Amino acid sequence: MELDVFEALVKKRRSIRKWLDKKVPEQDILKAIELGGYAPNGGNSQSYHFYIVSNETKIKEIALAVEQKMRLIASWPEAAPLQGQLEQLIKSGKILEKAPALVLVCFKTGESSFDHLLDSRPLDENAVKTKEALRKSNSKLQSAAAAINTMLLAFHIMGLGALWMSGPVRAKEEIEKIVGIPENLDFIALIPVGYPAEEPAMPPRKKVEEITTILK
Repeated sequence: MELDVFEALVKKRRSIRKWLDKKVPEQDILKAIELGGYAPNGGNSQSYHFYIVSNETKIKEIALAVEQKMRLIASWPEAAPLQGQLEQLIKSGKILEKAPALVLVCFKTGESSFDHLLDSRPLDENAVKTKEALRKSNSKLQSAAAAINTMLLAFHIMGLGALWMSGPVRAKEEIEKIVGIPENLDFIALIPVGYPAEEPAMPPRKKVEEITTILK
């Protein structure tokens, strides 16, 4: 593939929030997940797991859980300064409700042997700082993110439109119960997908000079 072809693919992909009332072939979603599995991942552990939800009742349950959780948070007195932002998050439940299919992204819980090594030295400042640095960088989360990005590009090539959402994680417990996600998995992201019913313009992007520091 020539670079200009790849550049066009990356720049033409959009986050889609409106879809046609048309079922998405399960095989297309499985193919996107398969390709996501080829993305770089920490230690090739592939510690993620994906759930495909195309049942309309389940989709509505998930959407309602997200909306209810956001309305609960919006009702807190401390949330008054954030009402505008929270209203947008409440609308995310409505977005999900209309999606033909959802892909839930999870990764396996539990610590690595290296984590246990660091835990064995709770009074060692170097060990504590290293553990905190690893917690913030979170290899499992990075691996899942790489898979998601590959999936979004695959969906776009298939003529599908998807949306990478982390907001629904605010209703993590409720969604895990609805879907039946076991305790050894953590729900971390949600991707509604379908045939696009909109063609949003490309939002502005920062110039490469704004997001890059070159050390010479």
